[in-house]
Amino acid sequence: MVEIKINGKGEILDLNIDDELFEDKESLQILLISAMNDAVKLIENEKKNLASKMLGGFGGFGNLGGENS
Repeated sequence: MVEIKINGKGEILDLNIDDELFEDKESLQILLISAMNDAVKLIENEKKNLASKMLGGFGGFGNLGGENS
């Protein structure tokens, strides 16, 4: 197993690799790439969720053009 901890800026804070993976370089590379991509996707999803929540309180932007005023 490979576990990566990453912050919202995309900086890797911690990396844990099971010892038995060091015997199989190709599997280790695949797992590292997968773990890093998953971490980046989680950050992007969190950013989108935060933006949606923040903009949710600003309802009415749809009427800025003067319609239904």
